[in-house]
Amino acid sequence: MTYNNSAEILLSQFEEKKSDKKSSKYYFPKNLSLADKENIISTYLDRDDSNLNYVRLAEKSKDSNELKLSDKTKYKAKKKG
Repeated sequence: MTYNNSAEILLSQFEEKKSDKKSSKYYFPKNLSLADKENIISTYLDRDDSNLNYVRLAEKSKDSNELKLSDKTKYKAKKKG
């Protein structure tokens, strides 16, 4: 929750297309809720130094059991991108 680039880890895990089967698999604490994940990403989008590639991943995020971003968060990413 306090690591600055945790949003990048979340987005890379749940949104990036995996072409390499050997890519890293991350395990997140079970008590990390969907709301926590969205808060991490929203905070990341507020930063001045957020990576545009991850901003675009957040903007185009598809809902899943692991990550669901609200329209508000997706719109924030769209405005930033």
